[in-house]
Amino acid sequence: MSVNSVVDLFKSSNPRFCCGVDALGLSGGLVVLSWSSFGITCIFKSPNFVLCNIVEPNGSSYYVAGSSTIQGWDDFVNWRISSQLLDIPYSGPKFTWTNKREEPHLILERLDRGYMTNDWFMSFPDTKISNQPFIASDHAAIVLDTEGIPTRKNRPYQIENWCLEFTEICDLIDRTWRIPCQGSPMFTLSRKLVLLRLKIRGWYLRNKKLWGVNWRELNDNLSTIGLMVKTIAQGGTYIEKVDEAYSTAAIKVKSWKQRMKERWVKEGDLPTKLLYSRVKARQKKNEVLTLKNHAGQWTEGQDQVQDLVVQSLKQVFISDQDLPPDDELDMVLRELDLPQLSQGNVSMLERPF
Repeated sequence: MSVNSVVDLFKSSNPRFCCGVDALGLSGGLVVLSWSSFGITCIFKSPNFVLCNIVEPNGSSYYVAGSSTIQGWDDFVNWRISSQLLDIPYSGPKFTWTNKREEPHLILERLDRGYMTNDWFMSFPDTKISNQPFIASDHAAIVLDTEGIPTRKNRPYQIENWCLEFTEICDLIDRTWRIPCQGSPMFTLSRKLVLLRLKIRGWYLRNKKLWGVNWRELNDNLSTIGLMVKTIAQGGTYIEKVDEAYSTAAIKVKSWKQRMKERWVKEGDLPTKLLYSRVKARQKKNEVLTLKNHAGQWTEGQDQVQDLVVQSLKQVFISDQDLPPDDELDMVLRELDLPQLSQGNVSMLERPF
């Protein structure tokens, strides 16, 4: 049978690679078929064997400059294939490590990856990895996501105490409070407070770029630049942008850490209603209301739950061996010659606070 005849038999399955040697009469013949995403090329073929070169998907784009081979990579690939591990798809910049040197000594490689078993893939079919851009370290963070659809939650807006020190806020409060409003005194007060909150929030968001660091925007901008890196020149531009963004962010963070520390030492932390409500909410969340005992019955009430926990701990830490008599314990303690507190130290410890 010829190679073309075998290919026609598997034509409906759309193999990505096929090569081989035609049979001689009724004996011999070799065919190599592949449906994987690996890059496979035929190097040499004979009636006895077919030699092929197998390359990882996009293997030529896993590095920019430097050596094209990684020590121990072949052993790792053999281990991954024998363990039947699948490569987790990723999004974002493809390079996850750099030596952060200038051209022509710059090296960018994709060293950090993720693999999963077939059982994991069946349980979490939407699993993917998001490669983050370089910021501070020479390694970029990779984030594993099992949901498939990323969800971003915006932090609820809160006016910070240091914002009240700006003269613009004082003028904004004065102008808002002078706005005429029809209705009862309570209605007028509530409406002015709502209007004032909206104006202060708008002022804060407009001026946030002047003193704050928008980490989300910084991450998105660097990710966009990292996606376009294909040559050593583009890699150099990418690293320059990373260094520039990190320097700017570090200066702003350091400045505001110093300012916040000075204000905290001077003014302290105020027990506001918002802080009190958050503490109470956390206490409610951490409170244990019910527990199930060994008989499978639910126990409610603070005293009952406390007794159940104490009894469970006693059963766990109980000793199976009988304790020696008190006389033997006293003899052992005397032989150890342990240091003892003096009468003055005992009196000091027993003194009421």
